[in-house]
Amino acid sequence: MRDADASTPRRPRPVPDAPTAPFALGTGLAKAWLLELVDAAPLDQVGQLPTAALAREAPALCAAICRALADDAALDRLARGGADAPMAARVASLAGVTGPAGAVRALEALRSVAFAALRAELPRRDTSLLPDLADRLAHVCGVVAATACEDADAGSLDAVRSTYDLVEPHDTVVLRDVRDRSDEDAAWHDRLARRLERYGRDERPFALLLVEIDDFPTLLRAHDAEELAVAVQAFQRALADVATPGEVLAREEDGRHWLTLGDADASLARDVAAEIAATVRETATLRGVGVAVSIGVAACPGDGVELTPLEACADERLFLARAAGVPVSG
Repeated sequence: MRDADASTPRRPRPVPDAPTAPFALGTGLAKAWLLELVDAAPLDQVGQLPTAALAREAPALCAAICRALADDAALDRLARGGADAPMAARVASLAGVTGPAGAVRALEALRSVAFAALRAELPRRDTSLLPDLADRLAHVCGVVAATACEDADAGSLDAVRSTYDLVEPHDTVVLRDVRDRSDEDAAWHDRLARRLERYGRDERPFALLLVEIDDFPTLLRAHDAEELAVAVQAFQRALADVATPGEVLAREEDGRHWLTLGDADASLARDVAAEIAATVRETATLRGVGVAVSIGVAACPGDGVELTPLEACADERLFLARAAGVPVSG
């Protein structure tokens, strides 16, 4: 049911214990946002980013978003007609983009760095706040996006809103910060190729994980869409929780996702993969049974420094994991 004053389809509860104190001034998040925008921009367009305007105005916007995580009144101020709406309306200009799609991409970059920063403030094993925090942050960013796109036509605004929904109202399950391989604006191979180019510059290792829900077609036939959507939401959240700014999280198809882990060798990547598998089994359940996943791990440079060999290696190791009856191979 839609809240009467909400700009997105539902309003998750405030998270009063959100660890926002270190970001009260917004400067750290604004700087992280700028770095994410720089990383995402084509090299010949980096100089066009309005860095001076972003440095002046973005901290206040970031601080307002942090306040909105814990307080509905602060959230209302970011909505159209609210006292902080003019800041929200400046998102596209601050990010140097135009149109609803550009505003959404800019907000997604900010949401990603904000979630990573907030998560880092929590004790490593204390993940109890993460689901509520992720939902609330996505909702806040949805409100800001709707304000930023106030002049968009209704169809465009609906697309903006759906970007921040965890689950669409049909059998296709999507996550707000998963980049679809079929999306021309966020092509998987282009993103991974740029990740490999970055390795070529700094020689910092990274790992590629291929994560797949076991027997997903069977689960589709055996469970209704709403029940399965809740489980897949938990599966995708487990992946999003370990994704960091600058890395790639992409959906090839429902139940099959790719993830890069920066500064991770094969050993660390296997540990992270095992943690993902355990989290999914614990949090994604169907009729009381934990969902099983298989994960193939490929490490750069150990398993290759080119796209095709790394993908093939991860795919082969996922198959080996499933054949051996273990969650991780690599």
